[in-house]
Amino acid sequence: MTKTSSEQTPIAWLAAVAAAVAAPSTAPAGSVKRRIHLARQAVLIAATLVTLVQMIIWMIIAIATSHLDGPWWLWSGVVGVVAALGLTAADRLHDGYSEKG
Repeated sequence: MTKTSSEQTPIAWLAAVAAAVAAPSTAPAGSVKRRIHLARQAVLIAATLVTLVQMIIWMIIAIATSHLDGPWWLWSGVVGVVAALGLTAADRLHDGYSEKG
């Protein structure tokens, strides 16, 4: 028995979203849709790398001081996700307007 999209587990849904974001853009070169997709990928890759570096520094500080500080490294991840959501919304809005016009 196969599951429908409404019966997907949260992990399967998250994997599908990650695959859609990481997949190469099929939009024509130079199009707004392609530029938005590439910008979203760049934002998410940069936020992920910055967050990973900050997590490593956070762990080094925790080991050196034997005190676990608050997770301040989450802020760069939050900013990256908000920027990606904004770009996704812009992509959806562009799709809606291009279908009407």
